Amino acid sequence: MRILHISKYYFPYIGGVENICKYIADNTQNHEVAILCFNDGNKNVIDEVDGIRVYRVGNWLNISRQALSLRYFSMMKKVLREFKPDVIHFHWANPFPASVLLMLMPKGVKLIVHWHMDIIKQSVIYKFIKPVETALLKRADIIVCTSPRYAEHSMPLQPFKDKIRIVPNAMDESKFLLTDNDKI
Repeated sequence: MRILHISKYYFPYIGGVENICKYIADNTQNHEVAILCFNDGNKNVIDEVDGIRVYRVGNWLNISRQALSLRYFSMMKKVLREFKPDVIHFHWANPFPASVLLMLMPKGVKLIVHWHMDIIKQSVIYKFIKPVETALLKRADIIVCTSPRYAEHSMPLQPFKDKIRIVPNAMDESKFLLTDNDKI
């Protein structure tokens, strides 16, 4: 199976969503995995991280913590054409790539929406984002939510309860093991 993750950024960029995306990608390498994300610079870059191909779209502008680039259209077309995913694992909240995905997503490709967060702080622009959010959730085959409580209280998820699957966030336990050289 070919799984394409779409995340805002990816390792070595460090963030909560990015860490979870990397953990999932690293632990599903019995499948073909690729990542589509923004670059923290303004150039498009295709590289490899731990054996996973990463397509990074040059970032032109940030508005309310959302990276934007018109090059995202051509890079997503390239990834969909070259990688031919069976499943797209989309990490929300990432509205601009979601709108591009909704325009370009091939029929027959399964969509998992990993619901990391509701959009709350950007209330002024949320009225423009909500139609994209709703369309993405309608298109989703599965919506992954990190806890039953979150799924219960997230207003955007309420009409889609039948699609929700609870998958708690994972962590790499080896990062928490103490060695003889560690000081407490």
